[in-house]
Amino acid sequence: MRKVLSLVIAFILAFATIPASANSAQTYFFGSDSMGAILTGESPIVVEHEELTFQIPGFPREYYESFEDFMRYNSFVSASYSFYNPSDYTVTAKLLFPFGARPNYGYGGELQADTEKYGVLVNGERIESTLRHSFSRFGEFDLEKDLQKLHDDYMVDDFYRPDLPVTEYSFRVDRLENDRATALFTVPAQSGRTKVYFPMCCMSTIKDDGTTELGAHVETGDILTIYAIGEAFAEPVMWKFTDHTDGKDKPVNGTAELTEAKSMTLYDYAMCCYEPGEVSEIDWYNAIVAELQELDAEGALYFDFNFDLTYSLLRWYEYELTLEPGERMNNTVTAPLYPSIDLNYEPPVYTYQYLLSPAKTWTDFGTLTVTVATPYLMVEPDSAFTKTAAGYTANYNGLPDGELLFKLSTEEKPQKAENPYRWFFLRIVLLIGAVAAIPLLFVIYFYRKKRKHGNTL
Repeated sequence: MRKVLSLVIAFILAFATIPASANSAQTYFFGSDSMGAILTGESPIVVEHEELTFQIPGFPREYYESFEDFMRYNSFVSASYSFYNPSDYTVTAKLLFPFGARPNYGYGGELQADTEKYGVLVNGERIESTLRHSFSRFGEFDLEKDLQKLHDDYMVDDFYRPDLPVTEYSFRVDRLENDRATALFTVPAQSGRTKVYFPMCCMSTIKDDGTTELGAHVETGDILTIYAIGEAFAEPVMWKFTDHTDGKDKPVNGTAELTEAKSMTLYDYAMCCYEPGEVSEIDWYNAIVAELQELDAEGALYFDFNFDLTYSLLRWYEYELTLEPGERMNNTVTAPLYPSIDLNYEPPVYTYQYLLSPAKTWTDFGTLTVTVATPYLMVEPDSAFTKTAAGYTANYNGLPDGELLFKLSTEEKPQKAENPYRWFFLRIVLLIGAVAAIPLLFVIYFYRKKRKHGNTL
């Protein structure tokens, strides 16, 4: 028994002293989708031919130490359209070219400057274009939904408008019986005329009477802030404090006194974190309202709202074209290109996606040529692509089904890296099993000892 027990203990100690091999470093970085030109409104203009050129001389890094270093990254996509006006009248059309939200890699807040290197050409000459922005929480593009978020003026709906009142209530937590407790209040009933935003909120409960209770973890001296978007609260906010450390809610003595009630408009509220720059005031305000609308629909406004739109703005080029009767025109739009980066492969895999669905807004669409100019290799290339000396090319008669997606790497068949957590979790399971075996061994030992003594009587 001693020998067996010694082996089990040695096994446990061996596992306890082996360094964990799990690697917690981020292994996947999201890029941004590129998209085709969108024609707003009805127009007779047709696309006779589109040529997509992906210039990919190098892959992006997951992080850049300097702005100058980041600006040297020079992969881009150019979409060149051959337009034709078959009508007998002059046509002026407004076009939009969405080219993705900010990827979750790059250099700090300077990423917007990448657009200065690119723009819009007509017959080889650069024309004026405007950089527009709209809210996109997850950076995904939906043609119908995202078009509705882009407005030339401040957004107004049945509830939200720039002059909508907003009241900021500030409460100071004092005289808490415990060092840390949960502060709770019931959202006042306002018949849908008020939306509540509670930045510190970490829990919400729908009570039996249908009201909602919100809570946050607090300490003495904390400031609790509640925003009433719409009508101000008709009744005072009543706070209570509880302790849930043992799994049961116990009342805790404490106070939360109202220290200030500040009035403002929704415009003031939305623009509190705005900094003049590439994003216009109208686009910023409308992005904040679009976020409020989405969270309203999900019933999550209490604690999911975020004023930081850094990674939640879809970028668009907006420009106008005028074609005379029977005129043909070449229009080229160039935008930065950011793939998703998958470090779970060796070597890493870079995924590029170009959304062709916006082209469905055109009256007619002819042929499409895709060129990928790169020294790298396609991973599992689509059968439409042909390898060339400069990269890859594909030709389509009309729009292909689905979106355009391809993957590049320094090797044609990168290997999936072994999950670093696999042996880590296996080790934990074996360790738990070894610990659990100790009492079982004692039971077996004493049972056999008792049986042995019994047989000698």
